[in-house]
Amino acid sequence: MYIFFIMKKLLFICLIIVPIFSFAQQEFHYHSGGTIYNEDNVKFKPREIRSLFENNTEILKLYNAGRFKKTVGNLLFYGGIATVIIKHYSMIQKYSNNGNSNFNPNTIESNNIMYYVGAGMILVSIPIKIGYTKKIKQAVELMTATEEKKKSTGFNIESSSFLVNSNGMGISITF
Repeated sequence: MYIFFIMKKLLFICLIIVPIFSFAQQEFHYHSGGTIYNEDNVKFKPREIRSLFENNTEILKLYNAGRFKKTVGNLLFYGGIATVIIKHYSMIQKYSNNGNSNFNPNTIESNNIMYYVGAGMILVSIPIKIGYTKKIKQAVELMTATEEKKKSTGFNIESSSFLVNSNGMGISITF
């Protein structure tokens, strides 16, 4: 009698937990800007993606490499734009109101190195920013393949419900 009671409890716990794990599998989609959404169009934060796939080092390496490339690309791109704007603004401030009525722009000794540095930063950032999308897309494809593999390796529970009526309680599972 005692063993039957334990088996009933164990079966009940298994029937409650198994549907939770079977519905936890999801499909991932990549959108622009390095954002990843699931099949319900819920946006994942990078921290959530890293925690979901902390056990799969291949996916995590690709994803982290893509995020790192995005950060470096953004730093170079916006840093280059800022460098060009600041240099241009300083040139305007320096030579616009110098108080000399005989001002000749051809005689100005200008140092254009910062323009070249800014333009170089922008040009270097373009292939880096293109490359990060490829890494994140590869990681998303692996994530989806991993989740589909999980779905196909076990039995698939379509739906489950907990029933209560005047005759008692029960669980309904549809495979």
